[in-house]
Amino acid sequence: NSAIGAVFTDDGNIIATGQTEGLTSMQDMTGYNVKINDNGSTIWQSLHEEDAYFVLPWAIVKGAGEGEHYYNVGQLCVDDDIFDCPAYVTKTDNNGAVLWQKHVSDSRVAAFLGATSTNKGDIVTAGLSMDMHTERDWGWMASFNSIGEEKFNRLYSKGAQPLGNQTFYKVVRLPDGGYLAGGSTWEKYIDNIQNVQKAWLVRVDSNGCSTPNCIGDIVGVDVPTFVDNAVKLYPNPSNGLVTISNNQVFAPDTKVELYDNIGRLVRQLPSPNGKKMMSYDVTDLPAQMYILNISSGAKTKSYKLTIIP
Repeated sequence: NSAIGAVFTDDGNIIATGQTEGLTSMQDMTGYNVKINDNGSTIWQSLHEEDAYFVLPWAIVKGAGEGEHYYNVGQLCVDDDIFDCPAYVTKTDNNGAVLWQKHVSDSRVAAFLGATSTNKGDIVTAGLSMDMHTERDWGWMASFNSIGEEKFNRLYSKGAQPLGNQTFYKVVRLPDGGYLAGGSTWEKYIDNIQNVQKAWLVRVDSNGCSTPNCIGDIVGVDVPTFVDNAVKLYPNPSNGLVTISNNQVFAPDTKVELYDNIGRLVRQLPSPNGKKMMSYDVTDLPAQMYILNISSGAKTKSYKLTIIP
């Protein structure tokens, strides 16, 4: 058994969180909370994420808002497959009963290592998300409201691509409503040896953006990209209802512009920033051939789009 974190309760006692041996042969370790008084006597004990094979809680924080409640964050493995290990958030009441629990990942190994609560009852988490193809880690922050609905979910990198291991260990709420995440980065691998470790601080606003409107941020669990061969436009010909799609989310600076057949800009369409797919309605335009440009940074992909009656 191990205790990893603790928090004071409204009645002056303590709730500690950690892991303990699983109750069945299908479990290795499971998460637990225990409430103790100032003499060290146990008031109650409870388990969470009991269906998982392995659970590692990293932090517990007291929630704000209506009713006394607490949030556990950490990492779990659904079974003995080490590549199926998402981050998790569990909300419990003041008696240790689970109110809801949420697993968060996107084909990655992930963990929430720190958390803070807001005065509205939301929780903001921080940790890491590992790309199993490159074995590089991204800094990661996500926010959930009091009923477990996702408010933002963003990745962060010191550069355009992860340098090695980039991890947030703690996040605190700032007076202006934003957040400060702290952790470390490792520089690029050299001969399979991790080079220089550096402290890492990232300040974000209430939406998790480290730049105004998240321009230049790395947004979402997918890494934003612009891959020429992966961007699709359909249907074509079209009656004016068209869709663009990508195999990963579009980058924040993606622009979509429609030109007529003599090169005049007809319409600046909304950016698909942070999405894999976006649909447009241009049924008000005359039936003819157009050029649809999708651009990001120095790259532009052009399509001939035919609008039919």
